[in-house]
Amino acid sequence: MTSVQVVSPEVRQAAAYGCGVMAQFGGEEYAQTCAEALPLLVQVISHPESRTKENVNPTENCISAVTKICKYNSSRLNVNEVIPTWLSWLPIKEDQEEAPHACGYLADLVESNNLVVLGDNNSNVPQIVRIITETFESDVLENYKDVADRLKKIVVHVQQNPDIWNACLAILNETQQQALSKALAS
Repeated sequence: MTSVQVVSPEVRQAAAYGCGVMAQFGGEEYAQTCAEALPLLVQVISHPESRTKENVNPTENCISAVTKICKYNSSRLNVNEVIPTWLSWLPIKEDQEEAPHACGYLADLVESNNLVVLGDNNSNVPQIVRIITETFESDVLENYKDVADRLKKIVVHVQQNPDIWNACLAILNETQQQALSKALAS
């Protein structure tokens, strides 16, 4: 399991991908291993250089692996303790194969009105809209229309509450606002 912490970005990425596959398809017999992998994945994601050019893909694979552990194989951990930190790692902007997993899980949580992801009095909604906006801005979901459409529906729903919508717009710069408008119009 320590492969996710090795120096080689390629090995880290492959190990993280394997953790995600284990979580998604391994079943209950891998629940303890997934729980043990979580802190190792967090260490990689939290490293000060995790978002540098050479490390971004392994990092995004680690984020996706954490996503899959939370969604598919979380019986040995408290997902509600993981979600706030997980949310702070989003969006995935580079890895077009892993982004739909994280975005889909985010949509699952928002659509189910998960209080941990939404925050007290919907305090996390501006952050969620920022994540969605940056995801659209990166075009990482260009081949995943179904996931993109779910995210668009979330934003359209948020627009119906002027106070929350204005709070969302307040944290987006002009370029981000334009990217969001373009995504919603498509």
